[in-house]
Amino acid sequence: MLTAIRSYLRYYGVAVAAVMMALMLTILLQPMIQPGFLGLFYAAVAFSTWYGGMTPGLLATALSLLLINYFLVEPVLSMRIVTCSELIQLSVFLFVTLLINSLNNELRTAKQRTEESQALFTSFMNHSPINAYIKDEAGRYIYVNRLVECLFNRPLADWVGKTDFELFSWPIAQQWHNNDLAVLKSGRTVESLETFPHTDGEHYYMAFKFPVQDASGRRLVAGVSIDISDRKRLEDELRHSEARFRRLVESNIIGVFFPDVHGNIFDANDAFLEMVGYKREELHRGELNWRAMSPPEYEQLDNSKVEELKAFGACIPFEKEYICKDGSRIPILVGAALLEGSQQHTIAFVVDLTQRKQTEAALRESEERFRHMADMAPVLIWMSGSDKLCNYFNKPWLDFTGRTMAQELGNGWAEGVHPDDFQSCLNTYVSSFDARQDFKMEYRLKRFDGTYRWILDTGIPRFTADGNFLGYIGSCIDISDRKQAEEQIVQLNQSLNRRIKELETLLEVIPIGIGIAEDPECRHIKVNPALAQQLQISPKVNASLSAPEPEKPVNFKVYRNNRELAADELPMQYAAAHGVPVLDFEEELVYDNGDIAQLLVSTAPLFDEQGQSRGCVAAFLDITERKQAEAKIRQLNEQLEQRVKERTVQLEAANKELEAFSYSVSHDLRAPLRHIDGFVNLLAKRAAGSLDETSQRYLNTIVQTAKQAGTMIDNLLEFSRMGRTQMQCTTIKMIQLVREVQQECELETQGRAIDWQVEELPAVQGDPSLLRLVVRNLVENAIKYTRTRPQAKIAIGSNSTEHETIFFIRDNGVGFDSRYAHKLFGVFQRLHSEREFEGTGIGLANVQRIIHRHGGRTWAEGAVDQGATFYFSLPKAA
Repeated sequence: MLTAIRSYLRYYGVAVAAVMMALMLTILLQPMIQPGFLGLFYAAVAFSTWYGGMTPGLLATALSLLLINYFLVEPVLSMRIVTCSELIQLSVFLFVTLLINSLNNELRTAKQRTEESQALFTSFMNHSPINAYIKDEAGRYIYVNRLVECLFNRPLADWVGKTDFELFSWPIAQQWHNNDLAVLKSGRTVESLETFPHTDGEHYYMAFKFPVQDASGRRLVAGVSIDISDRKRLEDELRHSEARFRRLVESNIIGVFFPDVHGNIFDANDAFLEMVGYKREELHRGELNWRAMSPPEYEQLDNSKVEELKAFGACIPFEKEYICKDGSRIPILVGAALLEGSQQHTIAFVVDLTQRKQTEAALRESEERFRHMADMAPVLIWMSGSDKLCNYFNKPWLDFTGRTMAQELGNGWAEGVHPDDFQSCLNTYVSSFDARQDFKMEYRLKRFDGTYRWILDTGIPRFTADGNFLGYIGSCIDISDRKQAEEQIVQLNQSLNRRIKELETLLEVIPIGIGIAEDPECRHIKVNPALAQQLQISPKVNASLSAPEPEKPVNFKVYRNNRELAADELPMQYAAAHGVPVLDFEEELVYDNGDIAQLLVSTAPLFDEQGQSRGCVAAFLDITERKQAEAKIRQLNEQLEQRVKERTVQLEAANKELEAFSYSVSHDLRAPLRHIDGFVNLLAKRAAGSLDETSQRYLNTIVQTAKQAGTMIDNLLEFSRMGRTQMQCTTIKMIQLVREVQQECELETQGRAIDWQVEELPAVQGDPSLLRLVVRNLVENAIKYTRTRPQAKIAIGSNSTEHETIFFIRDNGVGFDSRYAHKLFGVFQRLHSEREFEGTGIGLANVQRIIHRHGGRTWAEGAVDQGATFYFSLPKAA
């Protein structure tokens, strides 16, 4: 209301102002214009009417008449009209102004209507839900509505004067231009489907283009289009949906049939027919009835589902069974819906549940297996649901806690957690549960005997195949022993730290130089005080000759074999670079004052976790004094060697003389013994009848003594020859040699019970005749010294070392006192009397001499009445 009043006041004010302005200008210009000039008042009235309308124009006319009559018509400043001409003048002014008012008002009204019409058109086009545009014959845009501006994000100024080819891609512009030409050519409305790609995909527009003319008669093309993308998308989806449904039915993935509520089946796909075992011909003959195929126990369920179908138009799928044509039953899931517009006919979908039922049975069996395995597992197993409450514990858990399943379910298991561990255990469980994360926690759990044991509990979330959270499953192991081990490790670490301190102290006081490099190039070597003293440097400086020049020590150089060693030839650098130890490396230190020290170096590389060298450690021993002592010892040894050589020559000459003497003595003694033996035999024959028993015994003693002396002389000769006989070495099969010796001793073993235990023996290199003598002597000894045993046992075997083969001959005979074992292999040395066992004491001496000539060893082991074992070794062939 206030706005309208202000508008009227403004219109009337403008009219009054215009008239007053005309009056003032007329009065001012009166000297220069003709009397009766009223042009300015006409203009004021016209302006008032144009600006404010008819009423302000009439106000301006009335006011103008009054002012003209008062100020401009004689008599001035009076309202009287004196002459007729003045009356006519005023009447003409009134008529003209009224005419001006009328014409201006009509013009103003027409203009307002035009503007209103234009505004209405513009508002209609800008708010219209369709795209609108106008083009000239050349295809240039003259107008587009606001929807087009917004759709293509271009203001009107970007459209006017431009063609589609300037605004869009060529294929789209050509498509639209062809439609424009069809309109201009036919002069009729053209309907077409146009497409345009937008950011959200391609859009479809139903376009209507028609010819129009402007006021000048110029032909134009006007067009409107509607975005039908959603409708087309729905049509496509509907078409695709129908195709998918048809494909579903025809693909026979599930059974589909069309029955009525009474049981009749009018159509079905092949999947359904195959499911129930009927043929399509039987379907067409009307032989299929779903009520007839339903077992009697499902009748009540079927009736309730039919009522649900009638009430709601569809029934929730449910499980039941159908009786197939062959009489077997098939488990199914069936759902149905009424066809549109019908209360009797339906469409039904059937899924064969045979495989699912089998899967469920297999799942139940799997669960049983899981529970059995869980009960047999050596760990404690628990499970919880999505509500954080435990719903399963295996038998080991229940056995461990000594509680029942009912006591442990839910949160009952927490009653066994140690009070000091409960809160941290609960926090870990709840936070991990809420985050669906794996967790591990350690806590103490009460065992059936009341003691608390440390438990390591590991839990992982359980999900279905499609990602639905089911809860947690966890396993627990008793780690009490590990906890004790960890405590022991802590104690060991403390002990290790003490040992490290002790080692550091040892390095400070040990008289052996120690150097440690902690880099593979040995650019920095730390030394202990002993090595610093050897190198004549401070313990705090870098002792490495590989160090950079400012750090490298310059007070000594390292030599070996009179040649200065390069840095990479030094033992520590070599060991670190090549990853190998360098042992007993002798080097010389030459100091800048000319002194020389000799060191013995042993170094070993240090490796990191990847096996790469990270430095080395070395020990340096000052052997200067030892080297000087060795030089003196070498000098003494050389002198001693010379003396030994001279003494050896003397001994060899004496041995030759001794062997010659032994042979001569033995040979010269045989002749008297033969004479004694011969004459004793003659005496025995001649005086056999005249000698008493005592004389006969004396004579027999002389005979036996002479024979024994002869035997000893023969053995002594044989022993003497052993040192002179040339050895003929070849490969000898020892097992064959032993068998031959056994055969040679058969006469001695007749009537004896001997258990021979001969192992497989290796071949050796040696003199066959000499080794045969060794084996024969040892075997004969074993036979001789076991003759007091009712069951003799003689074992012959061997074993090997890296450098020699050792043979042994073991018996269960009378044995010997081990204190006198060193006398066994001496000449004429015997540990038994002649009365007990005959012999001369030469056999084992021969054995030892033969084995020594082969480069081997002999020894024996035994105990009185516990048998004896004689060993000899032979070196392996190179």
